[in-house]
This record gives sequence, C-alpha cells and structure tokens, in this order.
Amino acid sequence: MPFVAFIIKDGKLVSLIGKVISLIIMSVMTCSITRIMSKSLLSSRTASRRAMIETKEEVNDDVNDNNEDRKIVLLLTFPNSGTTYITKLITSVTGTVTGTNYGDEYSETKESLLISPKWEEGPFLVSNDTPLPASSYILTKTHCGGWFFNSPPEFYIGETLELFEEHCVTGTKMILISQYHDDYINDNNDINDDNDELIKDVVQYELHTVHKSVHLIRNPFDNLVSRFHHEYTNAYYKKHKKIQATLDPSFNYQYNAKGFQSWCRDIDTRYWQEELRYYSNEIIPLASLVPCHAELYRYIIWHNNAFSFSDKYKLTKPTHVLYYEDFQTNFEYSIQELIDFLELKRIHKPLPFTFGENIHYFTIQQRVHIEKFTKMLSSNETWNYLKHYFLDIDNAHDNHNYGYHNGHRHHHTSMSLDDV
Repeated sequence: MPFVAFIIKDGKLVSLIGKVISLIIMSVMTCSITRIMSKSLLSSRTASRRAMIETKEEVNDDVNDNNEDRKIVLLLTFPNSGTTYITKLITSVTGTVTGTNYGDEYSETKESLLISPKWEEGPFLVSNDTPLPASSYILTKTHCGGWFFNSPPEFYIGETLELFEEHCVTGTKMILISQYHDDYINDNNDINDDNDELIKDVVQYELHTVHKSVHLIRNPFDNLVSRFHHEYTNAYYKKHKKIQATLDPSFNYQYNAKGFQSWCRDIDTRYWQEELRYYSNEIIPLASLVPCHAELYRYIIWHNNAFSFSDKYKLTKPTHVLYYEDFQTNFEYSIQELIDFLELKRIHKPLPFTFGENIHYFTIQQRVHIEKFTKMLSSNETWNYLKHYFLDIDNAHDNHNYGYHNGHRHHHTSMSLDDV
C-alpha cells in the first residue's frame, strides 16, 4: 500500500488534501443553502402574490355582498344603438353599477373587476366605486359579435344562432400574466412586481348564468349615422396632456351629411367584389344603392339572431324589447318599465336624454331603397319591430330604377346631397 504509506509519511500532503476536502464540502453546503434560500424567496413571493389576490377577492366579496347569487341580464345591443346611455341611465337612477363583457372598459392599465370570484371568465364591473344592486340582477352589456365593423362578408353572412350565442357570452379581460402563471415567475427568476405584464385576453362564460335579456333597438337610419359619428370621434387623438385634439389625416370626412355619404361610398366599395360572390342576386341590385349597405346588412342579421335568441329561451330567459327612441317620446314610462324588469329601485333623478334624428343624412330615394333592403333581409319578427321606422315613405317606393346594369354598380348622381 505505497499510496497510504506516502500519505502517512508526508504530513504536509495530508494537511493539504484535508483542506481541499473541507473546501469542497463547504462549497456543496453553500450551494445547497443558496438554492434553498432562492427557492424559498421565490416561493415566498409567489405565496405573497397569491395571498394578495385572495385578500383582494375577500375584500371584494365583503363589499359586494351576496355577489355569488348574481344573475346576469344581458343588454343585447348592436354597436352604437345607445348602449352607453342605457347603462349610465341605470346607474344614475338606481345608484348601482352595471356589468360588461368587456373588462378593458374599466381600464386598459388595470386588472378587470370581477363581479364574483367564481366568474373569472366574466362578465365584469364597469366601476369599483358604485355598489352592486340589492337585487340579484345586474344589467350586462354585450354586442354579441356585432363589433365586426368594416369586415368582409364571410364574417357576417350566414352567421348561425349558435355562433351568435357564443358571441353574446364572449368578452375581454385584462390580466396580469404572473397572477395566473407562477411558472412565468420561476422560469424568469422574476421577483420584481414592476416587471408584471398586463395583457388583454379573450374569455367566455357559461350561458346558464344569464337569466334575462334586454334587447335594445335603434332606428336603422340613426344607427348608421351614429356609427359614422363614432368612427369620426375615434379618428381624433389627443396630443400628450393638451386639451386640443387633432383629426387623424387618414379620416378625410366632414362631420355632416356630405361627410357621411362620402364615408359610405368608400366603405361600400372596399369589399364589393367579395360581396358579389356572397350576396344573392336579389340583394345585389339594392345593395348597390344603399349607403353603407354592409353595415345595414350586419344590423339586420344581428337583430334577426337577437330575436331568435329570445324566442329560443323565452320560457327560461325572458326578454324586454326596448326602443331607444322611446326615451324621447315616453321618457318616464320607459325608465320605470326597464327598472321594473331589472327589479331595481328608483332612488335618483334620471340622466337627461338628448335625442337628434339623422334622417336628413339620406335622400328620399335612398330611404326607399333602405326600406326594401331591410324588409328583404329581415325575419318576420325583426320586420314587425322595424317597419314603423319606414311609415313616412311607404307610398314612395314604387317604380324606382335600381341603377344596376351589366353586372356593374353605379350610384345615382342626379340627386344633390346639398339638401340632406
């Protein structure tokens, strides 16, 4: 055993080897302790975040008493039908908050506000400083997919009731990635809250949480013009913190009837070739003469599906049909009827209603074509609810040339828009 003898003989070498072994042992122990401390720190931070989330939910649960018993009342609205006024009216009259499928409406820089901790996929609250209704019903905004504006015909032609239903309970949610993905924290060794990423996610909740519906209808002429006004407003952007706003130079339209007509002509030609393939031969001649025909097409199909939705669930999910214009003609009755349906109490004065008709944006001939177009595409129930909007032009729609020849569209130029 010469190696052992050599070690015993050379005391210095024994001492050196002992030190090396000691250092190795200490290094291993230090690494192990470091790993344990690091893992403990990350776990502590993750647990802290979870505790904060749970505490937040407990606080919300205390504030929103009985929120687990909430029942959704869908506010079915085609975009720009008066949705904002209706939701603000309910809050002003009852002093209670409303809901929305679109969690980013509360804030695009904060997490969405849950109505109930059990409803992580929505719907959401529009405010955190207004109490929930004392009753179990909460009015909740949804466009049921109607926000597919300026889209090719394959996005709205032949939309089924099943797809409409899915859209009615689909929305958006603002979430912190680290809140739902602890592996995101560990994989990135991220223990700095400043690095949390807020994202907008698409979510969908169960239809069984819906117990009632309010179907809002607006005059199709006004709805089309309101859509134009909305796009015009969106074309503005604010410069930093200055009050002055500047119009987006790409939106080159005046805020009047002429601007509306010009805007319609531009969007009407955008997908015309695709529409020739999707529209029926009966619809094409009329579509070529209807300003913003694709938007009107979406409006009609949307209401067809909304009425089919109400008919399908009429025994389990009652629907209150509401005309936006009723707040102009019968303000007090319309308010009371709505809050009775929601089983809410009226405790404050209502938000004033401002109404302006936009029928003058259309020529007489255009109104006639719009009536025919609407009647042709509407279901029987939809037409029964819309036909009163056309009573003043019922005698003016005969013997009109549709202006569609040889497979090419053209617009009437004999009429002046100076009078619209």
